[in-house]
Amino acid sequence: PDPTIASKIRNASSNDIFLTLDCNATSQVRISMPVATSGESWTLQSLDPNGIEKTVGGDEFYVTYHHDSYSYHDDTMPETSPNNHPLAVANVLDRGDGSYELGFVLSPMVAASVVAKTVFNNSHDTASNLRDMDGTMFQSVILPPTTHTLRAGNLTVHFMHTCGIGRMPPPTKDHWDNGGHSQTSYTVEVAQSPPIQPFRPPKLDLLDSFDRIVFVGDSVMGQFVGWSQTAYHPRRTGLPSNIGKALNSNTWSDFATMAKQNLQKEDTQNKKIALVMGSSTWDVLETKKPDQGVDWLDHRASMKQLIGNLRTDHPNVTLVWKSPTPCHPFIVIFKRTHWFGSIEKASQRVKYMSRSRSWDLYRYQKEICDEMNVPFMDLYETYDLSGDWHYPTDGRHFRPELNHLVSNFFFGTKDNASIDYHYTGYR
Repeated sequence: PDPTIASKIRNASSNDIFLTLDCNATSQVRISMPVATSGESWTLQSLDPNGIEKTVGGDEFYVTYHHDSYSYHDDTMPETSPNNHPLAVANVLDRGDGSYELGFVLSPMVAASVVAKTVFNNSHDTASNLRDMDGTMFQSVILPPTTHTLRAGNLTVHFMHTCGIGRMPPPTKDHWDNGGHSQTSYTVEVAQSPPIQPFRPPKLDLLDSFDRIVFVGDSVMGQFVGWSQTAYHPRRTGLPSNIGKALNSNTWSDFATMAKQNLQKEDTQNKKIALVMGSSTWDVLETKKPDQGVDWLDHRASMKQLIGNLRTDHPNVTLVWKSPTPCHPFIVIFKRTHWFGSIEKASQRVKYMSRSRSWDLYRYQKEICDEMNVPFMDLYETYDLSGDWHYPTDGRHFRPELNHLVSNFFFGTKDNASIDYHYTGYR
């Protein structure tokens, strides 16, 4: 067992009373791997500092499977090791009893490389074909038969949070030195491949029938729409302004005002217009009041109020809601970053960043859209399977290759712009 995880949490929390509850920090895991031909999912069992099986859930892991035969050729960021891009990523299901089911899915960008090879006859430079890929092409992507009988490979387990610490909302950790992240990763060689499901894109061409699409949101929304001052689909959309704030009872009217300002530029009487709204990353990171609690009650009420207001004020516009995208703390925690600055500043800014909080927000927003009959751009799983496509040291924003591909799932590929994805970014 790794004793440093418990030490990190004690040091972060100053032995907060929370940690006296019935939960010992997960310090080791054991992977059960049924024989490949059984088709059964792999499972992960959490172990405490004494190597004893835990009987409670609340851990957060990011688990990837790597194999040299199917590495993505990262031509636009060549300094990236091919080993950084996994063949498959696990959807991790917390069973609540200390065990976790691992359901592996083919990485979306590896699926794109299969499309590049089979549809465009391009086995190396996948990025050059991304602008021409739409979701229909992925429907026929079949895992190469050899992936069911792969020998060896590497499994990486990122320990992100333990004992439910990731789900703790503001202000519960305000006096902590950092967010209590486990921030530990282990890679082991495995003798066989896990069962891997194909990647299936989200709902296709949701926005393809509109003359113009107006986007309102934060920088994550802006980067979904375009890159380097160029929209991926420039005939039908422009790059949105950055709202730069969380959605809550103090700010929902600011979202409505920005939407109104942008819609005033459009011919809503004679053209078919969609308005795409969304908010999640600022919400997950926000430490200012109003407090959201584990149930996000203020955010949920504000989202409903915003939707009602927009529908009343803009009856000729179709409102669409863009789902949250996940935060991946293992990318950024305890590293100096371009945007967050020093390790100390970065630790404060991402104190409440967790996969579970972004997942909860996704779940609640999806429920609201179902309830209010709002079309929902469901991007969550696609981006959750793409933790390797964040910018270096940034667990929030995703690189333009992935964003361009995913935007095509909703727009189609007509009038698609050519984008230079080459990375000249930061450390």
